[in-house]
Amino acid sequence: MTFYQLIQEVSQLFPDVKHTQIKLDLNKKYLEFAHQSRIVKDEYNETLSTTTAQYALASDVDEVYDIGFYDANGDPVDAIYTLKWNIDNKSIQFYDYYKDYIDAIENITTLTYYYYKIPDELVEDTDEPDFPSNFHDAIVWGVLEEYFAKFPSLEKIGQDGSVTKIRDFTSAQYWGMKYKAMILDGKRYSNRQGK
Repeated sequence: MTFYQLIQEVSQLFPDVKHTQIKLDLNKKYLEFAHQSRIVKDEYNETLSTTTAQYALASDVDEVYDIGFYDANGDPVDAIYTLKWNIDNKSIQFYDYYKDYIDAIENITTLTYYYYKIPDELVEDTDEPDFPSNFHDAIVWGVLEEYFAKFPSLEKIGQDGSVTKIRDFTSAQYWGMKYKAMILDGKRYSNRQGK
């Protein structure tokens, strides 16, 4: 589903909300869904230097979940028992088995880190979320949960026949449950995908 289609889905139920606000809220839910479901993954290859053991992470890293080490021939190096790491402030620092920080990493020329990615925001009408299309509705559902709880949309007829609009918490709860269920489905999907 394109960004335009996502906007239209929300706009059909909340025509008074400006498209600018809908775009902001869709992007907020898009980033939230990607973070909570861990559905957007990527990897990055870093060529190691012999003079440092601290490296900046890619700017789109949400969380690193695995690291692979490789020698000059591209063969995997089993460093799990001799090399540990700590991630802090968007950088990765290596230390030895005894938790002493080291100045350089020997015998390893490349590391590949696998991470959950912070997706790029949706900007253009033709942009699409960076995960399978069967999860796109979740973004809309998350926004609908908020909007039904925030904006009066349910008509209530008073004893005198007057009509007022009230917030629809039942619909908010319904869309919220669908959104949360889709987050769980996203986690299951992500786990099945491996690295």
